[in-house]
Amino acid sequence: MKKHTFLFLLFFAINSISTYSQSGSSKNTSIPENTKYIYCELVQQDVYWAGGGRTTTFLNFGSNSKYQNQTEESDFIKLQKDGMDALNYMTQNSWEIVFKNSREAGSATIETIYLLRKKT
Repeated sequence: MKKHTFLFLLFFAINSISTYSQSGSSKNTSIPENTKYIYCELVQQDVYWAGGGRTTTFLNFGSNSKYQNQTEESDFIKLQKDGMDALNYMTQNSWEIVFKNSREAGSATIETIYLLRKKT
């Protein structure tokens, strides 16, 4: 019985640590005062289940954004089945990655968020 209790606690501890851990890398960026940027998030949600999985990508410009190309870029990104294709599209259109973060967003969902910026 003690062996099963120990294994349960070990599993619970590992699961708790992985749930709350975050991985990401950021670079120290110094922004000159005369340079203006617009920011957006590229969100990739990977949902897994026994028979397969599904990837959803979308952009978040914020509720008050006045960026003119957001509808065109958002529509293209939503059609992408692969997050890397979406990321390549954005970087080819002058967006640069500022920060990346991955996290568990449920028992079968991994969410990766890329903070992107573009000079205005």
